[in-house]
Amino acid sequence: MIKKLKEEIRSFKQVLDDCVQETSIVQFQLQQCRNELAKIKAEESLELKATSTMASMESSITGPKEFKLCRTFSLESSEKYRVLTVLPSYHTIVVSVEKKQSCGYGLRKINLFDTEISEYINLHSNWIKDIKSSSERYLILSTSLDKTLKLTSLSNNVTVQTYSLDAPGWSCAFDEYNDNLLYCGLANNTLMVYDIRNTKSPLHKLKDSNLSALAPIHSLNIGRLNDSHTTVLCSNLKQSYVWTFENDHSVRFNPIVLNADFKPFHTYYKNGKLLTSLRSKEMTQYIVGSNSEDSEFCFDTDIDWIHTNRYKQMVLTRNCFFERDGELLICFNENDKIKCRNKASEVQTLKLNGTVYDVQHCVADTEELLIGLSENQVSIYKYM
Repeated sequence: MIKKLKEEIRSFKQVLDDCVQETSIVQFQLQQCRNELAKIKAEESLELKATSTMASMESSITGPKEFKLCRTFSLESSEKYRVLTVLPSYHTIVVSVEKKQSCGYGLRKINLFDTEISEYINLHSNWIKDIKSSSERYLILSTSLDKTLKLTSLSNNVTVQTYSLDAPGWSCAFDEYNDNLLYCGLANNTLMVYDIRNTKSPLHKLKDSNLSALAPIHSLNIGRLNDSHTTVLCSNLKQSYVWTFENDHSVRFNPIVLNADFKPFHTYYKNGKLLTSLRSKEMTQYIVGSNSEDSEFCFDTDIDWIHTNRYKQMVLTRNCFFERDGELLICFNENDKIKCRNKASEVQTLKLNGTVYDVQHCVADTEELLIGLSENQVSIYKYM
């Protein structure tokens, strides 16, 4: 009995010795792993410092950040483009398209970060004059010389609503304050207002008796002053004017007084600031204004600054502005170039492959982007 117990003790001791030895080996391997990990971390730290130093050196060599071309899209042999809109939340650019061979008129969706991903939607039977995107929904509003205004879902490429117009459509807009309202500016200087819940007739058909019928509304902007009345800024090739919708359902007309020598060819409004692009026979002028406490209505803006140059503007390019670090910069075209400037001076010039028809600024996934459109190419620039 005692002999058997001694043998079991020796056996247990051997197992214990084996376990101790294995534990020592594991501890040794663990320490080696720790040493290796520390070595890797040290190397990574050195690499990070080297990268930071290199980036700093490169920054000192290349200078301050600027817009640089990062992606393009073109089907030059088969398509022509005219206007664009951007949906940053959906990583989507939408451009109006004329199919050269089939004479089709539609939209092309392009992925903002991978331009190889795109899709064509056949939509109209004549030139598309304007497209606008909803800031909250994956929807596009388009109007055309075919006398229609169309609301289209980009989720399934299906037209949700079509409105027949009395004249060719030249401009359109969503109402950011009321999801049910849509606006369309016609070739005969008439503003149409639609409620998507009423498919039979327009909510308003507005035209002042003193306005010329020979001035298409090329730009529409929707705004509110102090969260009160909705106001629509209409611009044609002769003048700009405002329709204000009062609480009693009446509509008030206000003309915008501008320099008689210059006529507006585009207006852009955002966050209480207004960029008016004007042209004379020999010059182009850009007026930056903002709402103030004394503004009687939205778009009754005080002038912040004006830039005038001797470039003869021949096309109705859609310009924009953006703010960075408290500074406002405007973006406009001179033939095949996009010019970016602040109040004091020109900041950057970007050259496209043809006349610039549209330029839009956006921020998508923390990337600041500027998108330029020529007749046959979409050019995407990243601020870097």
